[in-house]
Amino acid sequence: MNERKAKILLVVREVLLGKLSVEDALEQTRIKDKRTLIHWIKVVKDIDKIDQDLNKETYHNDIDKHSIGECIKIDQLKLDNNVISSDKNPGAKENNSELAQKIIVLQSELTELKRRNKEFLRFQNILTNKINNLEILIDYAEWTYKVEILKV
Repeated sequence: MNERKAKILLVVREVLLGKLSVEDALEQTRIKDKRTLIHWIKVVKDIDKIDQDLNKETYHNDIDKHSIGECIKIDQLKLDNNVISSDKNPGAKENNSELAQKIIVLQSELTELKRRNKEFLRFQNILTNKINNLEILIDYAEWTYKVEILKV
């Protein structure tokens, strides 16, 4: 994923968390129309929903206690605490923003790969069911017509 998309995802998540206004988000991302920002908000919500579906074990405890938005805030606070604790090192402040950007890019790539994996598993299940149905039809045809079709 390129840097612009990663920056847009970061800004949209800040809008969803209430840290940033819509107008500020439009300025920061250089998006000209609010409809585009709404599209990106839907994309972020879909990514979060895919994460939630694929990682039910990870989110299970947090979802029982909090909403998804609060879970995102908790994750962001954990990231912020890591950034603050590493501020004791000289030069770490400059690297923290770069690391945060890399983390966001990697998280978005991970969610995309998880989504693709989910699609592959769905297709695998479909193909397995089709193979099973064909085996049943072959068994029925062999039994009905007393012919050996599969010589295994």
